[in-house]
Amino acid sequence: INEKRNKLNNIIKECDIEKLICFYQDNDALMDNINDSNYDVLSNAISFGLPLDFIESIINLFSYSNFDYEVPKNIFAETITPAVYSLLLSRSDVCSLLISNGADIN
Repeated sequence: INEKRNKLNNIIKECDIEKLICFYQDNDALMDNINDSNYDVLSNAISFGLPLDFIESIINLFSYSNFDYEVPKNIFAETITPAVYSLLLSRSDVCSLLISNGADIN
């Protein structure tokens, strides 16, 4: 699974939505297990500083519906949610997107 995560990270860094969709379709069975306490697609996309529309595509493609979870410790050592993490990275646009999708920053 780590090999798939590395490949996914490379696709995300390239900001190529077509490759991302193809990866998702080719690895559909794996997608339910891609995120865990050490890896999160959305948190990685936020950390890479990707455009808002790409982050929105990730939210939709990976069917994110809960945004009140902890960002993996290997991305940020403190206990924070993706919304707070986005604010720490000066990405108020991402935070607003997450809030509009149900994230709680309290």
